[in-house]
Amino acid sequence: MSASFRAELKERLPMKKTTLLTLLFTAFVLVSAPTVSHAQMSDSKKALIEELLVVTNTKEMALMMGDHMITNMKAMAQNPNLSDAQFETIAKIVKEEFGKDIDTFLEMVVPVYDKHFSEAEIQELIAFYRTPIGKKAIDTMPKITNEIAPLSQQWAISIMPKVQSRIQAELK
Repeated sequence: MSASFRAELKERLPMKKTTLLTLLFTAFVLVSAPTVSHAQMSDSKKALIEELLVVTNTKEMALMMGDHMITNMKAMAQNPNLSDAQFETIAKIVKEEFGKDIDTFLEMVVPVYDKHFSEAEIQELIAFYRTPIGKKAIDTMPKITNEIAPLSQQWAISIMPKVQSRIQAELK
């Protein structure tokens, strides 16, 4: 993200508004997060879901989220006094913590697949992701996501004035 883009963003989103939007977004995520039921799941279905997570490189993709978070933190750094060494320390901590707790994330994902797919469908997904096009989809999705991420950020920033205006009007 260029310095002029960051400056424009800061100009559009003064600290109070940024804080308000962050709080609203966090509240939205928490309220809209699905409640995952830990209903009875057969051992065979759980094993298939875990196999699907391995086949689709879910662990590696989750760890990439930490990398993206570090990149975004650096781009949006609010403290110009943060040295490169301090930032590298922060990046190291983020990577280590994501790596240490990745199994917790994977355990959280299993019930989501259980909720949305039958055992037979999971078997079909595994079979698909082992085909050449399935493997290509797995290999290509992170690249596509990386290309889409800045577009989605650009789009979100472009509509932010409308969002701010409506929020201000509603909260008067």
